[in-house]
Parts: sequence; structure tokens; C-alpha cells
Amino acid sequence: MLAVWRQCCAIVATLAWLAACSDASAAELVDTGSQCVTALHEETENAGPLPSRLISLLSPKGQRLLGGCTACRNYPAIAASFTTQVTQAFCGVASSITVLNASKAPKPLTDPYKPYPYFTQCNIFNVNARSHLALDTVSNEGLTLAQATFLLNAQKGVRATCFHAGPADGPVIHQDVPDCDVRRSAAQFRSTARHVLNRPQRYLLINFSRATLSDDNTGGGHFSPLAAYSGRGDALLVMDVARYKYPPFWVDTDLLWQAMATTDTSSGQHRGYIVVEVQAEQ
Repeated sequence: MLAVWRQCCAIVATLAWLAACSDASAAELVDTGSQCVTALHEETENAGPLPSRLISLLSPKGQRLLGGCTACRNYPAIAASFTTQVTQAFCGVASSITVLNASKAPKPLTDPYKPYPYFTQCNIFNVNARSHLALDTVSNEGLTLAQATFLLNAQKGVRATCFHAGPADGPVIHQDVPDCDVRRSAAQFRSTARHVLNRPQRYLLINFSRATLSDDNTGGGHFSPLAAYSGRGDALLVMDVARYKYPPFWVDTDLLWQAMATTDTSSGQHRGYIVVEVQAEQ
């Protein structure tokens, strides 16, 4: 009897182990909306506090600028959909889904949110997007201005148009996506921002150099959406998708133009901005 009892215990233990392994395997297969990431791009040092020339939205002055904003029609929707980039290379992706989820664009129905349609930083890479964008490259290097525009245009009901902040300073690197137009002055950008930020279903994404905005000339390229313009301060509200690093902040329009008029080494062209127009779902 003792031998039989021991054998039964061994069988029960084996079955319990197999069940645990099965549960672990099932857990590993759960789609949390970030499984498309194939590499982690990490900075080597902490960026430190918000640079001195920028005004935190959380500060009293930042709140006053928002309260008296000149163009901020879509601020509530953008704030409600404001997304943290899933890795340190996914700023362009996070910026894109922030404005898409804020808009009336048709949204994918996928895990982990179904039956609720919602853009994630993975399901935005639909068949059209993957035809010219390699996830391995995006995970390691992020997106250029033209690539982010292509990603947006791959979505139903979306029309995105990009503009470099000035012409290239040297040789241009070919990209397998349509190129952007060129704008040559901060005045043109300011006019576009005031117009776009005050219209329904219109959004503005910026691609800029953090180094230009910093106190010590450090930092790389970055994307974020804009949510408001203050005529009183001639400042724009940047909803920084690296939310673990900085809060949303106001920046002088001329200074932001200078930060966009910098060369992205992945394209050989200046950074810039993207105007996004969304047609409401029929």
C-alpha cells in the first residue's frame, strides 16, 4: 500500500508541474500591446531636471499659459489619450497613437483591449505600415520624420503631411518612403501651429533635437505631439511622450524651430513637423 501511495503522490506532483508549466506558457503568450518590440534602446545617463528655458505645464506659469491659450481646441482629447512611449526609441510611435486615439479615426480591435477598439504602439504597424517599416529597425533606431508620416498615412481615414525645418545641410540618405516638403522659417511654422491647433480633427507632431532645448547641449532626436499655442507667451505646449523623463512643457516658438532645424543623421535631413488630418469614421 505504501508503494502505491508513493506512486500516486508522484503522479499528482507530475500533473501539478505540467499544469504549472502550461499556465506559464499561456501567460507568456498574452498580448499586452507591446510584443512587437524586438530591442530596447536605452540612454546611458539620467537626463536630469527639466531644462531652464522650458516651462512645466504643472507650474503656476504653465497653468496660466494654458488658461489663456490662443489655440488649444484639441487639448482635452490629447490630454486624455496622452501615451508614454513603450521604449526609449518609440517616441514617434507613441506620438502617433496619442493623436490617433484622441481623434475619430477608425481604431483597430486587438488584444489586450478588445472588445474596445484602440490604437497601441504595436497594432499601428498594420500590413500597410510593415510594407516599408521594419520593426527591428524601429526598435533600435526609432523613426525619421518621413517614416513617422508614412506610419500615420498607413491608417484608415488619416492624411499626414510632413515638413522639414529648412533644407538639408549635406548629402541626403535615401529612405524607402515618400519625402517631406521644406518650410524655411519659424513664421511659417507658427502660422501653421496656430491654425492646426484650433481646428477639430487636426493635430501637430514635432520632431526636434533635445540638445537645442537643453542647458548643456546634450540629448538626441525626439518626437512629441503639440497640444496648445499661447499667443501671450509665443509658446507651444509639448506633450512629451517620454513621461518618465519630463512633464508636458511650454517652449518658445523660435527656440522650438531651432530645435527642429537640426540634422537627423538617419536621413541626412532636418527634423521638422507633421500635420495630421483625420476624417471622421463613417
